[in-house]
Amino acid sequence: MSAERESASAPAPDRTGEVARALSLVGLCGASLALAFGHALTLHAGKFLRANDVLQVVRHRLVMCVLTGGLLAAAGCAVWLFRRRDVDRLARFARLCAPLALSGLIPVALALESWTDTLVTGLACTAIVLALEPMLRGSLAALPPISWRIPDRVRRFAPLAVVAAGVVFYVLYMSHYTVLHHRRFNTMSYDLGQFDNEFYNALHGHPFRDTALIREGNGSSLRGHASFAIYALLPFYAIKPGAETLLRLQSLVLGAAAIPIYGLASRRIGRGFAAVLAIVYLLYPPMHGANFYDFHFQTIAASITLFAIDALDRGRLWLFGVLFAIALGCREDIAVGWAVFGIFMILAGWRPRTGALITLLSTVYFVIVKFIVMPHFGQWWFSDLYKGLYPAGENGYSGIIKTILTNPGYVFRTWMNAQKLSYFLLIFLPIAFLPLRRRLLWLLCVPGAFFTLLTTDYVPTTNIGFQYSAYWIPWIFFAAVLALEQMERLPRRAATVTLGVASLLATFHWGAIPAHKGFRAGFFEVSFEPPDAVMVRKEHDLRELVAMVPRDGKLAVSERELPHVSTRLECYSLRDGFDGADWILYATDMGQLGSGPGAEARGKGLFRVVAERPNLVLMKRVEEREP
Repeated sequence: MSAERESASAPAPDRTGEVARALSLVGLCGASLALAFGHALTLHAGKFLRANDVLQVVRHRLVMCVLTGGLLAAAGCAVWLFRRRDVDRLARFARLCAPLALSGLIPVALALESWTDTLVTGLACTAIVLALEPMLRGSLAALPPISWRIPDRVRRFAPLAVVAAGVVFYVLYMSHYTVLHHRRFNTMSYDLGQFDNEFYNALHGHPFRDTALIREGNGSSLRGHASFAIYALLPFYAIKPGAETLLRLQSLVLGAAAIPIYGLASRRIGRGFAAVLAIVYLLYPPMHGANFYDFHFQTIAASITLFAIDALDRGRLWLFGVLFAIALGCREDIAVGWAVFGIFMILAGWRPRTGALITLLSTVYFVIVKFIVMPHFGQWWFSDLYKGLYPAGENGYSGIIKTILTNPGYVFRTWMNAQKLSYFLLIFLPIAFLPLRRRLLWLLCVPGAFFTLLTTDYVPTTNIGFQYSAYWIPWIFFAAVLALEQMERLPRRAATVTLGVASLLATFHWGAIPAHKGFRAGFFEVSFEPPDAVMVRKEHDLRELVAMVPRDGKLAVSERELPHVSTRLECYSLRDGFDGADWILYATDMGQLGSGPGAEARGKGLFRVVAERPNLVLMKRVEEREP
């Protein structure tokens, strides 16, 4: 009894500090919400956020709004505490509200016109994402248990239905707008025209012949890249040969890869989390840039790789073998990513024998194709992407490897510039840096880093508007699944919400969904408007003019016009000159690549004009017997 009396008479612990922290946090949340509301109502908010230029009366109102919001929130909680005397509930409520402390930053982050520097924007969004997740963990921990009575059928099929709807939307959306982009003459001979020409030649019994890329010698594209997977796609291309078919096919293949991501994630972390990750994939800005920039086998390989990993995870080895072979056949350098993936499997203890076999097959394939088969057809320039790593007096891949092995400090310094840091942020920010949270997962980042961050003096490889981002996509999304799998349920929920916020911020600034001004792909800013009357007329005129050229005629075409007429056996890029061509079709606008050589051929009298249309000229080579 005496012990009970002493306990009852003991003074209550002083919780003043805890109360002060809770009230301060609630006040901060109220002030932040008020600031967000004030920015939403402020006229010319973009100018204010960009240049701090606003009328004094408006600024004073914002100050009063912030102070009032903070004081009202804190005072309301103080009154409640005075009446209820429940410090624990107040502290729990403060933790629950904590993420709202960042709400005042949302209008700032979404003001596109105030963010003109990619690096600064990326760092600002990164700060929001890094601050949000720990706040969410505390908030979710304070959330009282909620019993959701969801029917099993809904729980089972609703996430898949959401992903399926997302895939359909993505494919239709991207197919539509990439074709509009093409019809606005924002695609080029390098690369859409050359791939269309290669597909067309393959369809007519000339494997790997690409006259838009190489006109001399054997004209084989194998001197540049080994894309044996062209024959896996050829039946789809044969339905309606042409550049637009390739654009639609690329959109279909890329969008469909959300399905294996959902499959992988649903088995490992649950259907709801899997659906979020699949939608994040569809909103991934680096994929949007690659999708819009013509057609490339890196993007096809990224999608096929995700399907292959899913098949391997399900234990369907025969299907994995087929998909693995197609992925390797997309390009010789895809084998590098698979070799690294096999090593990862060994170190992770996940099917280590299969991993060893994958590494062996990938390495052997790469060595044979890259250093034996391809040199047989001629040399190409791609090792020059790493020319900043050439040792003195050496060049080629052997010299690059020597530099990496003997001078890693120098290699690291080549990474330290604003362009590469911006690119790094744009790769990892949309997936909330999940692949970087476990050291073993860093290994899956090696293929992307090697083919982008390691390059020197070549901007496209470190720009998400080009196809090179596809080297990252399959491996880092698989790494994201594994990172979430290794989390406890509460941190996983917080990470998933953060993932959604990071993805929305990223696609709003740099993605194509939603459509907005400022999105760039390749060398052009994308317009989501349909082609105007002048462009429609130009397309019609091009078809009329090219119909005058015999199907076996050797036609040289200016750069932005070539992808519209490249479905023929002999179609040369005029920007490389008119040697070997019997016909020339070019735009008279001197700003168009290829217009200069066309005008030169006309001025020298080497070709005579056959027909003209507004801003277009068709010419035929002058034969010696002609006067």
